[in-house]
Amino acid sequence: MAEESSNSEGALTKIEAEKQTAEKMRREEAIERFGETKKTRSEAEDGQGRQTKRRRRGNDAVEFLKEKTEKENEFRAEELALKKQQQQQQAARQGQILVIMQQQLQ
Repeated sequence: MAEESSNSEGALTKIEAEKQTAEKMRREEAIERFGETKKTRSEAEDGQGRQTKRRRRGNDAVEFLKEKTEKENEFRAEELALKKQQQQQQAARQGQILVIMQQQLQ
């Protein structure tokens, strides 16, 4: 019986300690949030706050698209050259196999 009461008291003190640490963490987070909002308010008053976003002009988008299509075209050209080279190699192998088969038949 004495062991059970000491175990339950230990569990209760552990729970209390956990509650206190959780409460402390919540307070610290709230203080951090308050400090951050205070900081953003002071920056807004100083004029050093967030800068307004500027819209980009259409020229930027058109230029980007041109560069993108040029890169894609170069990539496709390289792919076609590789495929052509692979086909030539495969044709050469088949030709060699055909020559070897003809030599074996003779």
